[in-house]
Amino acid sequence: MPPDQNLFHEALSHHLSGQFSFAEDKYRKYIENCDSLTVACTNLAALLIKKGQHHEASLFLDRALLYNPAYPEALSNQGYLNLLSSNYEQAVEFLTRSLYYKPHLQESLHHLYTIYTRTDCLQSLLPYLERALSSSFDPDILLLHAQVLYTIEGPERALQVFNESLEKSIHELLPSIYSRLGYFHLSFTRDYNRALYCFDYSITHSATPEEADLVNKGECLRLLLQLPECIKWINKCLHVHPRSVSLINLKAAVNRQAGDNNSALTLFNLALKLDSTNTQILINKALCLCDLGDIPQALSTLILTRKIDPQNAFCLQALGEIYFKNAQPVYALQSFLQSIYFNPRSFDAWDSILYFLSFTRVASTLERSKLVDSYHAALSTLPSCSFNSPSSCENRPLRVGILSAEIGNHAVSFFLESLLLSSNPDKTLFFVFPTRDRSHEKAWSTIKDSVYAFVPIYNIDDNAAHRLILDFELDVVIDTSHHMSFNRQLLLYRRLAPVQAHYIGVHGSTYLPTIDYFIGDNIITPEEFQCEFSERLVNLSRTWVSFTPPPRLPLINDAQLSNIRFGCFNNFMKITPETIELWSSVLRAFPGTSLLLKSSLPRETDDSRKSDIIASLSQAGVDPSRVEFAPYQDSWMSHMNLYNSIDISLDTLPLTSGTTAFDSLLMGVPLVAFSSPWIGGRLSHSIMNGLGRLDLVAFSTNEYLAIVGNLTEHINKKAYSRSQMRRQFLDSELCNSFSLYESFVSTLKRLHSEALSSYSNT
Repeated sequence: MPPDQNLFHEALSHHLSGQFSFAEDKYRKYIENCDSLTVACTNLAALLIKKGQHHEASLFLDRALLYNPAYPEALSNQGYLNLLSSNYEQAVEFLTRSLYYKPHLQESLHHLYTIYTRTDCLQSLLPYLERALSSSFDPDILLLHAQVLYTIEGPERALQVFNESLEKSIHELLPSIYSRLGYFHLSFTRDYNRALYCFDYSITHSATPEEADLVNKGECLRLLLQLPECIKWINKCLHVHPRSVSLINLKAAVNRQAGDNNSALTLFNLALKLDSTNTQILINKALCLCDLGDIPQALSTLILTRKIDPQNAFCLQALGEIYFKNAQPVYALQSFLQSIYFNPRSFDAWDSILYFLSFTRVASTLERSKLVDSYHAALSTLPSCSFNSPSSCENRPLRVGILSAEIGNHAVSFFLESLLLSSNPDKTLFFVFPTRDRSHEKAWSTIKDSVYAFVPIYNIDDNAAHRLILDFELDVVIDTSHHMSFNRQLLLYRRLAPVQAHYIGVHGSTYLPTIDYFIGDNIITPEEFQCEFSERLVNLSRTWVSFTPPPRLPLINDAQLSNIRFGCFNNFMKITPETIELWSSVLRAFPGTSLLLKSSLPRETDDSRKSDIIASLSQAGVDPSRVEFAPYQDSWMSHMNLYNSIDISLDTLPLTSGTTAFDSLLMGVPLVAFSSPWIGGRLSHSIMNGLGRLDLVAFSTNEYLAIVGNLTEHINKKAYSRSQMRRQFLDSELCNSFSLYESFVSTLKRLHSEALSSYSNT
């Protein structure tokens, strides 16, 4: 029976309009009548690949190539399937054959780009790109050519290619070239202002602007934190393109960024109704579900995404982040490692895994070493910049810059506040550069009023920020954000001052080669920990932080509880199997006691995580009725008042208590600290040392039980007073911010002097 051409045209029409289910049905009916039709088999295979049905897709591609072995699109799709199976040699064979017949086939060039990036052979792609551009000018291939040159030769060479094309091209092509130049700035140089200019040019000079340009302009506004303007722009575009999946997804992302996760989830679901297999939207939805505390549904969504695209690096990164937050570090590490393997130059992915490494101990020494080498290889593709040479500060104040995303109601900010409020402008001038807008939070204005200069850079790209900060001629720059959200590690990589150091933020190396020092103390960063850091360890002469109590202290209730109640108000991702083992030992050793838990993070209020904790303690022999959960507290005072409901704070491990240790001691509740041999395992140890109570530090479970037993005996005999513990805390160096300032500044001056001496000698 001859094939029904109407069926084929209907299938093609549905395919091009995005109605993939209807298209698949028509293709199948068409192929039933004539199973040797190359185009139909290839198009159906492409739809099946999109759905994750790779085996069936391969069968249809075999049929397509049996009928026409030189059909480029079939060869390209077969190459892509081999790429998804990590069969790179076979993939390259199919892809290069497709380019022999059709040199400018974009899909094949992009798949080769992926393979050669992973195998570090990008140079091999250049001949194919040059041949494609010589046979037919295509702005998308121009962009890919620039991406390759950016990696191999640097940004100047890549921009030269764009400039040459702009000079040679006819007027009608300029908008499309500016569009690709905008994408290059958006994704590679991260110069969002230049990207915005390019997209504006393309949109205003095009009779019918590309939808991608409309979306990318909105993305620039989002990244520049111009959220009201971004929403206004998206709504304007949606009026013209009401069914644009990309615009709806972007609007959802803006809502999520603004903290409106419920509205964001509604929009993500709407977008998925229009395109149910869009992996980007599925990933965004999963992260939104995680923010809302629905971990099981978030994981389910990402598992579906992996079925569609097993090598999607962004999906694997999101999986790692969710496993990490759900206290499943082994699964998190596996996901992060795969994410980096499939996208080794994604600095967002590097931020995720390096932040994860600072919180956990699951990666082996060899794995860490390989990761650091790979990170440095990725950094080597970025431009390096000159910085101001050191100058003597013998007769002037030391000029210290602080880059921080935590200026606001964040633990880092509270500790910084103690340091800055005690500063002496005759000795030091502090310049604070917030990298995140938290201006609505109280601590923002407190710190702003306490420093010499306060210059937000959250809406400035790296190029502009680098020029701006260099003009201040800083002697030292302090980073507090590590690889946390809204960090500016890539800006620090360019160097902003002769001396750069990390302080307070995170308990682990940044692994950034231009961060010279990591500032700690003799307990959290002793000399024997140097092998775990790329920075040189520098220790203050006292505890590494201090706390400034508020003028109005929370009230203490010295009345004794009827039964001893333990408590821990750390965030739930610190509650690891090691923590469960320690706590269950305590609860088994002291019958009649109970445990009160409360997370410090609002997103960790979901019942599934609580159920996991209860189940783990139950398996360890603890009656679930002895474990209670307090709701998340919106205010600091209500959070602090909860300490009146417990007698003894228990530590977590391997990552021990930090901010919550200070909270507990301020409320007169003793913390029993557990010390282990890494920086994250020494935080509470250092705090108790600063308190002068090393008798509350244990190095083994038996020691821990002995200390808890001694405390419970004192409490039962009424030989213990919360008020007395608070007084000891307030009188200790933990609350002596002037001592911290003197130690901190003398350390920075010594480091600057060493840099000056080293520079003079060279």
